[in-house]
Amino acid sequence: MFSNPATALSSFRQVVVGGVGQRNNLRGHGIFSIDMAVGKRIQLPTEGHSLQFRAEAFNLTNSVRFNADAWETLSFTFTGSFGNYSRVLIPPRVLQFGLRYEF
Repeated sequence: MFSNPATALSSFRQVVVGGVGQRNNLRGHGIFSIDMAVGKRIQLPTEGHSLQFRAEAFNLTNSVRFNADAWETLSFTFTGSFGNYSRVLIPPRVLQFGLRYEF
């Protein structure tokens, strides 16, 4: 997040309860996720019967968006990890398939 964590740490101070100061002064890249679903229904020779196949993908492009609001990101006690991302906003790519027989 910062090129020099030690210099960045000196620019921040902890906000105490009831105190006056900056809050929410870091912003991340936001959320980006593409979800997709495709399906195919096949009519079977038996009257009224069909077979449906469905495939769904969540976060199709497997994009990573880090969470700048995670409290571990701005740890004032561990200066070596100050500004290092520790969590993501969205989970990794998930694929699921389904097969449905209708009668």
